[in-house]
Amino acid sequence: MKALLIEKLHHLTIRPFQNWRNSSVRWNDISVSSLLQYPEGTLGFNLGCFLLRNNFELQPKFEDHDVMHVLTGIGITAQDEIGMHYYMLGNGKRSFYSLFYIVIGTLFYPLHIRSFLDYYKKGGEALHFHQLEFIKLLPQPVQKIQEAFKIN
Repeated sequence: MKALLIEKLHHLTIRPFQNWRNSSVRWNDISVSSLLQYPEGTLGFNLGCFLLRNNFELQPKFEDHDVMHVLTGIGITAQDEIGMHYYMLGNGKRSFYSLFYIVIGTLFYPLHIRSFLDYYKKGGEALHFHQLEFIKLLPQPVQKIQEAFKIN
């Protein structure tokens, strides 16, 4: 039930946050099929596989979020999504949307706080990568990016 509420909140809040969020990077010409044209092992290919496997499309102004799933290996359950926001907070990302999810998620899943704090710690151990223009990194191997930024 909690996971369903988190998902519903996501669907209710995504459009206002998309309109409010300012993003100078445009992914307009990128589709799942174009991502799958990148060589295996690259960020582009792995992002395409992630989207296809989860039956997702790139959401305008939130493309980086899916890239972060690919780079960190964090899943897409409600608890995983909250963990992802904790990870990114630990990595230095400060956004209203992430803080919103952290507060709501912590209230909904207080028994998972230790796990969430572990995500926060892992994010802090990685070099800051949340601000990168990931569109420029699509041809790069995922492993090379993970090693360069100490993402585990």
